Amino acid sequence: MKKRLGSRDDETPPEGVPHEGARSSYESGIGFRYDGPVPMSAPDDPAGRGPAAASPSEPSGAPASVPPRPSAPLLIAAVAQRDQFRLLFDEAAVGMLLRTTDGRLVRVNEAFATLLGYRTDELFGKNLSELLVAEDATIHAESSRVLRESLDSGEHGGAHVVEKRLVRIDGRVVTCRSVTRIVVGEQGETLVLSTVVDESERKEVERRLRYEAFHDRMTGLPNRALFLDRLGQALLRDASGHVVVVGLDRLRSINEAFGHSVGDRVVVEVARRLVAAVGRGDTVARIGGDEFAVLVTSGWDEATLDILNGAARPALHPDGRELVLTASMGVRDLKGLEAPELVLGDALLALQRAKELGRNRTMVYEPGLRGRASRVAAIARNLRDAVVRKEIDVEYQPIHRAEDGLLTGFEALVRWRRSSLGAVPPTEFVPVAEERGLIQLIGAYVLGESLVQLARWRALTANARHLTMSVNLSPVQARDPGHMELLRHMIADSGVPADRVKVEITESVFVDLTSEIADGLIKLRNAGVQLVLDDFGTGYSSLNHLQALPFDGLKVDRSFVVRAMDDPRSKNLVRSIASLARGLDMHSTAEGVELVEQRTFLSEVGFDYLQGFLFGRPTPCDQIDAMVTKKPRE
Repeated sequence: MKKRLGSRDDETPPEGVPHEGARSSYESGIGFRYDGPVPMSAPDDPAGRGPAAASPSEPSGAPASVPPRPSAPLLIAAVAQRDQFRLLFDEAAVGMLLRTTDGRLVRVNEAFATLLGYRTDELFGKNLSELLVAEDATIHAESSRVLRESLDSGEHGGAHVVEKRLVRIDGRVVTCRSVTRIVVGEQGETLVLSTVVDESERKEVERRLRYEAFHDRMTGLPNRALFLDRLGQALLRDASGHVVVVGLDRLRSINEAFGHSVGDRVVVEVARRLVAAVGRGDTVARIGGDEFAVLVTSGWDEATLDILNGAARPALHPDGRELVLTASMGVRDLKGLEAPELVLGDALLALQRAKELGRNRTMVYEPGLRGRASRVAAIARNLRDAVVRKEIDVEYQPIHRAEDGLLTGFEALVRWRRSSLGAVPPTEFVPVAEERGLIQLIGAYVLGESLVQLARWRALTANARHLTMSVNLSPVQARDPGHMELLRHMIADSGVPADRVKVEITESVFVDLTSEIADGLIKLRNAGVQLVLDDFGTGYSSLNHLQALPFDGLKVDRSFVVRAMDDPRSKNLVRSIASLARGLDMHSTAEGVELVEQRTFLSEVGFDYLQGFLFGRPTPCDQIDAMVTKKPRE
């Protein structure tokens, strides 16, 4: 029969008192043993004289080697301590094991056996190393070395904490935290007591948190942090290659038009296609909601960009409708650079420039882009306060009737000349205002100022009663229902008839067109405001688009006017636009008119209104009064 810890039922405890080793065992709570006389005071021997001082009346003839039996209270206490340890060991909720210093298991509890899928009796006699993952043998060896050093130094009380991976009977690996200390067994032998706690769930949470810290949850791709780390490693290796940042054009519009579930499908599909398009050593990461970064070090040629561009254009058909996707890309090579943040930043600058130039194109980084980015940042910093400081001005360019040259209205144009940056043209600060969410503030300011001026001119003279005021509306403004409602209230409260206000919006509205945008524009139209499609022919024109919204007029960009004088095809195109407007019962306006011959041609082909330097430049309001009060020609 195999002896277990504390299993001395077949032995009669020798008479005597415990020596120092036994006290250590008692104090450790592991067990109790008696293995030789150590003279100590007993209750019936207050002088501590020991057996030699026994009374002459005591029986004689007992063997001299048998020590006196310990007192009953001391023996009962030892047994109670042993039983208490067994109870705590066996019933512990965490795994517990006793082993020899060479790893052989001499006692385990039910919790430890259950953790590994064994019965307790199946583990007796096994070596702990048999239960460890093979790769963790060095950890076990190091733990044993520390324990041996602890024994040699006589420091037995310290706990040794180590993480171990144990193998269950079914082969599954369990990660555990083991707290180990040296103890003395009932036979006086040195044992190792370990408390084993299953850390698998906590380790899995930690692993998942680490994974999520460096990966995009939706696509599973590396995120910006991991991409920068891999880019940094490539730069340390002095690897040749390129970083390509891919931006999905108008993903926000897809989310608004079809729902975020469709937008998410687009993102996941693009991620899959980009990964399939690159080499094994390359990295594809998602660094923003609609942006991916690709580190290409496996090889680069002219076809690489075409492959990536094609991968970023998946064909989807939500609700049976074809979804047209485009992408813009910014490219930066790794040559001569050391900072990964700088490489990625340059690629992002190139991407931003590609979007500014109309999207759906690729830009390679140029040194001038950094200087331009600095100016954009300065514009953004100063723009918000510009309205408060009244640095934003509104100027008015006259619009004349093509038939007889009658002044029929003005277009309100925003200007920013009085700034610490000097004069900033609208082509620079309007895109920044749209990107930074400032265009609503500026747009409301321009509308308010222009309505005040038109109301003042109408009160100044009856000649101004027929005048209209055209204001530009950004698609960003149109996308904001609260802003659109504000504009309607501003017009209604201005005292200017709503039909004297023309809202001009560019063709880019069709790319971003959602039911929300359409609803806001239709409400303006129902309030009496005229809707004009601006820069017609330069963007996303189609006859279907003209039917999507109730436009009252078309406005042709100056580029058509300039080319019409030299190019017969352009001249026929301009003539066709005027005819199209008449056929759709819309009025037509041509802007950019600078020459008499342009005016003559445009009048002949049927344009209703003309605008350009030939009639007047954008002018501050205080210089308009004379123009407004001038009586029209009979």
